[in-house]
Amino acid sequence: FGGSETGRADATWVWHAGAWAKITGTMPLARKNHAMAYDAEHGEVVLFGGTSVGGGAALNDTWVWNGLGWSEKNIPAGQRPGARRLHAMAYDTARKRIVMFGGNSVGSTRLSDTWEWNGSAWAQIGVSGPIGREGATLAYDAIAARMVLFAGFGPSGTGTYRNDTWTYDAAGWSPVTLPLGVAPPDARFKHVSAYDAARGRVIVFGGKDASGSLDDLWEFDGVAWSEVNDLAPPTRRDEAAMAYDAATQRVVLFGGLNSGEDFNDTWLYGWDSPALGDELCDGDSDVDGDGLSGCDDPDCWGFCAPICPPESSCPIDAPRCGDASCDSLLENAARCAVDCSGATTCGDAYCGPSENLAVCAADCSVCGDIVCSAPQETTVNCAVDCL
Repeated sequence: FGGSETGRADATWVWHAGAWAKITGTMPLARKNHAMAYDAEHGEVVLFGGTSVGGGAALNDTWVWNGLGWSEKNIPAGQRPGARRLHAMAYDTARKRIVMFGGNSVGSTRLSDTWEWNGSAWAQIGVSGPIGREGATLAYDAIAARMVLFAGFGPSGTGTYRNDTWTYDAAGWSPVTLPLGVAPPDARFKHVSAYDAARGRVIVFGGKDASGSLDDLWEFDGVAWSEVNDLAPPTRRDEAAMAYDAATQRVVLFGGLNSGEDFNDTWLYGWDSPALGDELCDGDSDVDGDGLSGCDDPDCWGFCAPICPPESSCPIDAPRCGDASCDSLLENAARCAVDCSGATTCGDAYCGPSENLAVCAADCSVCGDIVCSAPQETTVNCAVDCL
């Protein structure tokens, strides 16, 4: 949602199955420099604050996206966090809270406050932590069960570019001391970050320092940072957007800015490894030959337990195959029969035995659409979709 361009800053787009779709209806006020995070407990994307496009005022409204439309939360003025932009937000799976830190306030003060959203209300957490800053990032490390904050610009006054790393959990904030001889990424702000759950790494890309926009890629394994020598990274940029798609086990990056040039390109980042398997996770195929398919195969956790990566500690009531709820975007009768019993239906993302391109183009698409529509598409007859 949103962005810096007038006429585009109040638009909502959804990424699914390799394509973007524009959504119409009620929208939050046009804005940029806001923050969004997915509240898995309540099945909503939460948006807070930002800067109004056109007026330039810092905002402190809270909106939620439930998969069908936007609605504003009616929170009394005295119970909201202060207006801000360039703040950091992420969802704590273990504690079922969205955590928000810092940002730049109405008076251009760089903030150091910590807030948590429980699905209906904000609460300020009285803990000391990182120095005030804007343009930092937060990502939730599901294996370590803690937030990871990196870099930013602050504190107040002239400020400085930072490259410190902090963690946050129920006990509060703690600075990360890196192993001897291990250096962090260069100082920056307005970068993007996401947690690659397939590999258990916090990913940081790009951003901006005193010299301009950056294009370096880093991973944090919970102990140390390491740079990834990608041979063909996205071009230098800051103020992009990035999130993890559990279903495809890929980090998705969109857009950004470099010296006044806006981008609208989409990039995927993932790690190809035999350890991840090559499953299609369509419920029928056993591409890796381990005798398992669908939700019976651990390689398919992104479909079957999207917020519970391997080796992580997840709440027992976290969404997953077997929870008696058929998630229309992730599950179908083939992948998770226990939740999605009965005959397949058009629109469930699975081309069933009784369906074909003529009767259900939505499920039984064509080679080249980036969706591997089993059983008619395979790695043999449509490698471009079924790699």
